[in-house]
This record gives sequence, C-alpha cells and structure tokens, in this order.
Amino acid sequence: MDTSRLAFILISHFEGCRLAPYRCPAGRWSIGYGATHLRDGAPVTENTSPLTTNEATALLADSIQSLCATITAWTVGHTVTPYQMAALVSFSYNVGVAGLRSSTLLRKFLLGDTQGAADEFLHWDKMHLASGVVVESPGLLKRREAERAMFLGKPDAL
Repeated sequence: MDTSRLAFILISHFEGCRLAPYRCPAGRWSIGYGATHLRDGAPVTENTSPLTTNEATALLADSIQSLCATITAWTVGHTVTPYQMAALVSFSYNVGVAGLRSSTLLRKFLLGDTQGAADEFLHWDKMHLASGVVVESPGLLKRREAERAMFLGKPDAL
C-alpha cells in the first residue's frame, strides 16, 4: 500500500469527517477531515459552505501530498518507509509541521534511532483546549499509539 493511502486511512480514522464547519476542541474552525484551510488557502470560518464528501476527500489528499513533500525535504539522505511517512504525515496533520520540525521525534529519527523516534509519539497526548487549559487526551493517546505502530510497520493497530 502506498504512503498516501496509509496516511489517509490513519488520518480519516481519527479525524472523522464533518461536511459542515465546526469548532474543534482547540476552538479552531474546521471542516472535512479536520482541515482548517480550504484548497484555495482560505481559512475555514463559521460561514464556510459545507463540502461534499468528494471535496473533503480531495482536501485531505492535497494536505497529505503537501505534508509528504515537506517531510521528504526534511529527510533527504534518510530511508523513510511508506509506514514511517504515513505516521509522520498523520502526526504533522494533527500537531502541525512546526511541531514535527522541532520535535525530539524527528531529531531521533534523523539520528537513526527508529525505536526512540517511535516512542516519542506517545509523548504527544495532550490537548490544548480553546480555554487555554492543557489536558491529557485518551483519544490523542490512541492516535499516537496507532501512529507509533504504523511508524514501526505494524499498521494492524487501527
């Protein structure tokens, strides 16, 4: 299975799909599979028109392609399996590329510490609520466990 399909399965499983705009727990307007921006780059707002299922799927596919390109640029000279890339894409889709770029997870991976990098996924189980409160999230922990399993080539954890 290719990276894009693996990433789509992982992200869609945890994000779900809502065709109308909604506020995520962090208070951001989102749509589709948790997108905060539309294909044209415009931010999602409460006035954003609902998407069709095909539009939501295309929006996620675009995001996956963009994240793959960014992560590929950061990992030049390193072997990245489709499973590892899918896990890194899912992680970045959820926490943002800046989160991955500055993470110990990426640093360990680039140093060749695959197991150490995999274990770093589990440290990212906190949710920043719109109120500013940071809480541990059982849902995020499940997502990180699935990303970790995918990263290690064990995608049956879904």
